[in-house]
This record gives sequence, structure tokens and C-alpha cells, in this order.
Amino acid sequence: MKTLFISSLLVFSNLTFADSNSQKAKEQKTFTLLTDSTKALVESELVCSTSRECFALALGSRACGGPAKHVVASKNNPHLSLIKLMAKKTTELQSEFNHKYGVVSICMLAPVPQVDCIDHICQEVE
Repeated sequence: MKTLFISSLLVFSNLTFADSNSQKAKEQKTFTLLTDSTKALVESELVCSTSRECFALALGSRACGGPAKHVVASKNNPHLSLIKLMAKKTTELQSEFNHKYGVVSICMLAPVPQVDCIDHICQEVE
């Protein structure tokens, strides 16, 4: 599984962008796919013993700045280094996309969720 994500990351990191509607759709699909893959890897291991092992990972980029969202993650995830690399690449790709195509979005910061270790699983708390 780790090899698949690393391979995907390498493919995404070497993309070049061209101007066309179909290219725009491909680019959007690329960072959406990378975002979904990152979230799946994060959610594959949310085990914790204490709340200090849980955190909110910034993911993506809003056109006005700041992350598009946050996902609850565990510091115990064996793929944490890869997850952070994927999250960074997702943010870079979406930021480039937003700038290139003049994307407009709400200019509000995505709220950082409160997280806690509940029943040995990192979770968002309301």
C-alpha cells in the first residue's frame, strides 16, 4: 500500500499544466484524487492512547489562502511521514490550480477541529 501511495505521489509531483478545459478538469481530478488518497491513508490508522497523539492535519488550499480543510490524524500512523508529504503536495497542487485559473472562494479560514482520543481512536469533538 505504501508503494502505491509513493508511486502516486511521484506521478503527481511531475505533472505539467497546459491551458484547456479538459486540462483544467484533469488537474482538478489530480488534486482531488491525491486529497482522497491522503484522507484514506490518514483514516487507515487513527489509534491513540492519549489526546496528545491526535492532531488536525491541514489539507488543500483555499483561493484566498489557508487550508481548504483539516482532517483528524494520529501521530501513531505508521505512514505519517508519507501523509505529511502527500498533504503538502495536495496543498501545492491546489494552490497552483487556484492561481492559474483565477479560482474564487470564500475568504474564511477553515476551522481547525478540536481533536481527542476517544476509545483509543483519534476523533473530532464538537
